Parts: sequence; C-alpha cells; structure tokens
Amino acid sequence: MVPEGWEILSIGDLGKVTTGSTPKTAEKTYYGGEIPFVSPADLGGKKLITTAIKTLTEEGYEKTRSIPEGSTLFCCIGSVGKIGLAGREVAVNQQINAVTPSCQHDNDFVYYALAYRAPAIAITAAAQVVPIINKSNFSNQLILSPPLPEQKKIAKILSIWDQAITATERLLENSQQRKKGVMQQLLTGNTRLPGFEGEWKSVEIKDLGEVVTGFTPPKSAIGNYGEDFSWATAEDFKSKYVSNTKIKISQQGLKNKRLLPKGSVLVTCIASIGRNAIANEDLCTNQQINSIIVNECNSNEFVYYQVEFNTRELLSIAGTTAVPIVNKSSFEKIKLSIPPLKEQNAIADILMTADLEIDALKQRLSSLTQEKKSLMQQLLTGKRRVDVDTEAA
Repeated sequence: MVPEGWEILSIGDLGKVTTGSTPKTAEKTYYGGEIPFVSPADLGGKKLITTAIKTLTEEGYEKTRSIPEGSTLFCCIGSVGKIGLAGREVAVNQQINAVTPSCQHDNDFVYYALAYRAPAIAITAAAQVVPIINKSNFSNQLILSPPLPEQKKIAKILSIWDQAITATERLLENSQQRKKGVMQQLLTGNTRLPGFEGEWKSVEIKDLGEVVTGFTPPKSAIGNYGEDFSWATAEDFKSKYVSNTKIKISQQGLKNKRLLPKGSVLVTCIASIGRNAIANEDLCTNQQINSIIVNECNSNEFVYYQVEFNTRELLSIAGTTAVPIVNKSSFEKIKLSIPPLKEQNAIADILMTADLEIDALKQRLSSLTQEKKSLMQQLLTGKRRVDVDTEAA
C-alpha cells in the first residue's frame, strides 16, 4: 500500500541516469590528475565520495562523462549494490550508473532510497559469472517517493545517524591505532612500566608451554559430531575469546584426544595465518590451529598479545605457497621476547583495557548501524511518517 501523498516512481523518474566510461588506459596522459575516477572499489565504505584510488587529468576527463556533485553512484556490474554519494564532481567507470536527481528530488534522499533498495536490486542482477544489471533495467527499478519536504526531513534524520556512525568509526580507528602504538612500545621492551627493570629473555614458543596441534574427527563416521565439546576453527575467531563454537564434537569424536584447558592460546597456522584467540572454555580445535597451553611461569594473556604482535613472523615462515602453512615444529621454534611474569601481567592488563575500549566502540557501532537500518525501513517505506514542520521525527 502506497502511503498517503507518496508515489511509486522508477529510478529513471528521479533524474538523469548516466553510465560511466573508461578513457583509454594506454593513454598515460589521461591518468594521474586531480579528478576522482570512481570504481566499485571506492564505494561501500562511506557515504560521501570525494576521492578515488584512480584519478584523471583534465585531458582524461574530457574523454569520459561528467558526474555532478550530489549524484548517487550505484555499482551495476560485479559488486552490484555498492553505493556512494558524489561529494564533488567526479567521473565513474562503466560498472557504475550515476543518478543525478532533478529539482523535484533531494540528493540525500535519493541516496538513502537507493541504499535501502540495493539488496533487492542486486537480486535482479543476472545470475552470471559476473552479476550485471543493465542501465535500462536499473532505470526501471521502483522507488517509493514522498513529497520533497518530507524527502528532505527523512534525509536529515538519516544523516544524523550517519554522522554518529562516522564519529564512532573514527573513535574506533583512533583506539585501534593507540593500541598498536602501545603494543609497539610495551611488547618490545622499548618502554618499560614504572617499577620494572632488567633484561627480557628471548625464548622459543615451546618454552612458554605445551604446543598442541588440533585434529578433525572423520565426518564419515556416525556419531563423531554432537553437542559435547566445542571444536574451534578459524571461523570461530570472531573475538578475542572463543567458546560455544558453531560445530561441536561428541565424546566419541574426541576419542583418545584431550581437551585444551580454558586459557589456552589458539593460533591459526594454515591458510588464515595469524588469526588468534584464547579458549574461554575447555575445548579442542581443528588441525589448522596450533595451541599453546601456557605454563604457570607465563601469562597466557601476554603470550596472546605477543603472538598477535609477531604475526609477520608467522607469515614469513608460512611462505608463498598456495595454502600458507606453519607446521608445529616451525611454530614451536618461533622466538618471542618475554619479561618476568609480574611485568607480563602488568603489560597484559594495559592491553586488555585497550581491548575493552575497542570492544565497547565496536558494540556501539553495531548498535548504531542496526538502529539506522531499522529507521531506514520505517522511514523509507512510509510506515513512520515525519512532521516536516518540526525538528522531531
């Protein structure tokens, strides 16, 4: 049902639809200037597009199509549905259709309306090796559109959410960068915490505790998998601590193997090299993971951070094979710098505090994103109407 005062329009009714084009790549004088040449790689990460990976010179710009500021940029080939709003005059490649709204339609509203419809539009892309929706089909996609004053108010409300999301993303990025800086100082011993002195030791991972390589119970055997024990894979490493994994094994699947105790440091050593976690319960892992059962002379939290800090060492050992791998023997011989236990604990406490701040910002960002998604569903379908005469939604 169409809300009162709204109408159903095609994207083509909103304004001019322009398909991008690419100047000859062999002409070096066309590239490297100051005009953004937007491709799908530049879309999807942020709303306003003012820069691009590639740029054009004035000469190159004359060989393509001008896309005015305020146009919505929508990827229609490959990563169908990636979207952005031109924050300045730009050029786009042929994978992108640009919608330049007429004076009867608000630029920001058109962006949000197309962003909301993007998943549905992507479904209409032909089921080919490279998904594609041509200009004609794209232009004929339908959009619900309210009167211009309501468009502006809806866009203003959603822009406030975008500003909050952007601010939180910046806080998160700053917090992550601060943590990296702290790790660089504290995990190398370049900066010592007050009250600590003396030389650090260079030890091999095997000196920090027992190293255990995971296993995979045969899937052909009935009864190996069940609900008895968590069985971690790299896919379960969604946060620092791992428990209640997606796949579990049975007592039969465990057989003569033993569970890793809670607190073990889990390190992926095949394929997804360097994705690390800490077991938050007794569990087992697949063979992609080498686990360190840290001994009582060392802090498992410190070992986790030191392994994370030395991911490049893991990658260098893994080499450049089709499936990168660090075997158990090589993993055990990796050397780490280790201070006495009390200093390990003090350093780990600081980094754990940094992680708590990062996790809180990630949670806030997730909440804001979900709230905006829900608000878009309400506002862009007319289920929730806005009062254009006041500042409140």
